[in-house]
Amino acid sequence: MFRLMRIDATNEHVYVTNFFKNVRYKHEYIEKIEISKGILFHFGTLVLKEKATFGKRIPFLASKKRIEIFLRKTPRSNIG
Repeated sequence: MFRLMRIDATNEHVYVTNFFKNVRYKHEYIEKIEISKGILFHFGTLVLKEKATFGKRIPFLASKKRIEIFLRKTPRSNIG
């Protein structure tokens, strides 16, 4: 079963939820964000520097527009 998470972000934190549990990560804990194009959707993977509550790799459905806004507003030095 493919377990997708909901991802929200602010200038300082990324919030991950499976709708039962919510976890907050600082940008420094993010190693990278991977985006792959599907036929109908973009799939994203939030890769953390070390294993956390939901694992090291957190899958989510990605909005290309929202990812671009997040990366534009978030200095690269804060991620990775």
